[in-house]
Amino acid sequence: MTVIVKNFRLAFPEKVLFDDLSLDLPDQVICGIESCVLGGTTSLLKGLAGLINGVTGQVVVSGMNIFALTEQERSQTVAIAYEEYGLLSFFNIFQNMVLPLEYHNRLDQVDIVNRLTMLCEMFEFDKQLLVCLPHELNDVQIRLVNLIRALIVSPALCLIDELDSGMHEEMIETAFRGLKEFKRTHDTTMIIATSQDTLLAQMDCAYKIEAHKLKAL
Repeated sequence: MTVIVKNFRLAFPEKVLFDDLSLDLPDQVICGIESCVLGGTTSLLKGLAGLINGVTGQVVVSGMNIFALTEQERSQTVAIAYEEYGLLSFFNIFQNMVLPLEYHNRLDQVDIVNRLTMLCEMFEFDKQLLVCLPHELNDVQIRLVNLIRALIVSPALCLIDELDSGMHEEMIETAFRGLKEFKRTHDTTMIIATSQDTLLAQMDCAYKIEAHKLKAL
């Protein structure tokens, strides 16, 4: 889906993070944003997702300004995967992954299992872990769980924070290969924050944060 960001401003009383930021993405692209310590990428992604109060401007996805949508409507359009996005500790991994479908589509159990199986295979996620509780997984495995949980609803826009954090090179390549395959088969545009130059070079477009705006790399 097309994504158009206009006049985006995110500021706190003590600091302006982004001002008059603009971004125009066509259908089905993977856009990278270079992340750095205290660079503001996590705040940017949360702001684009409508998770931070006080953001002004427009984030238009498929012709809809997400700031004008209800919370339920927004959750059906935009998904976000980031490290701090906690899983429900009393649900196993399968239940956590499919939970968003309760609010999006009334699918029967066969369709739900088929969709989840497809994503697990796409990202080479060990299906034996689906019966585990969150505390039994390591940080990298939890990161993949959050990613699959975000993608399971086939969002128009998926925002992914620090995809590669803690991953070894082979796992990074596997995850990115899965994202490219998902993009090929779904009408989803992705914005990914990463510090990996090799990943940024493989994306359809890439930006860095400079002077409160995004500048093409």
